[in-house]
Amino acid sequence: MAYEVKYDDGGYCCHFSHGKKKYFADLRDTYDHGNECMIFREGTWNDLYCRRWIPVTKEQMISCIGAFIAKMDADQGRGSGHEKTCTVCRSVSV
Repeated sequence: MAYEVKYDDGGYCCHFSHGKKKYFADLRDTYDHGNECMIFREGTWNDLYCRRWIPVTKEQMISCIGAFIAKMDADQGRGSGHEKTCTVCRSVSV
């Protein structure tokens, strides 16, 4: 799947859909946790996925989105429309 990843203020961001849900991914350096990729459901700031200490590159952003979607597919079934909060633990790298 192709994603429209944009460079934004020292990091990368991407709006994407999976099933019937829309998500926002953000990858950048943070002042307190180093580099991190976070994925949110569109319109909320409750993170569903977080991966830290990774390079801030477009390729890494695409990799984070792919890992998030793979975990969602494994947990709930692709595009079922019944997606719930992803079970990817914030403290474990995928």
